[in-house]
Amino acid sequence: MWLTEKGLHRSTPGTQDQFQAVGDRAREHQRPTVGMAADAVGDRYFLSGLYTGDLRAGRVIVESAGGPLAATVVRLPGTPGWGAWYAELPLRGSLAVHRVILYDERGREVTSLRPARP
Repeated sequence: MWLTEKGLHRSTPGTQDQFQAVGDRAREHQRPTVGMAADAVGDRYFLSGLYTGDLRAGRVIVESAGGPLAATVVRLPGTPGWGAWYAELPLRGSLAVHRVILYDERGREVTSLRPARP
C-alpha cells in the first residue's frame, strides 16, 4: 500500500494495482469520513481504507468478531485533508468486520463505518 497526492494505491499477490482517487473529495465532505476495502491474501484479510476530514487522525480501530484491532494510520506530509489506514485479520470463513472507527489525536471518535455484509 502506498499514497500519492492523488490517492491510495494497494496491491496484493494475484491482483493488479488498485487505486482509490481522492481528488477534491477530501474537501467536499463537511464531516469526516472513513472507508474500507478487503482483500483475501493467503490465510489473512488485508483491510485498508481512506479517511477524509480536516483533522489529524490519531488512530483507526477495526471492530471484528475476534475483537478490536488497532490499524496502522498513514498520511502524506502536511495537511492534505485525508489519509489511509491498514490492518490484517485472520481468514476464518466470512469477513466479520462490525465497525471501523476513526479517532482524532485527542482520542475522540469522529466517525465510523458499518460495512455491508457480503
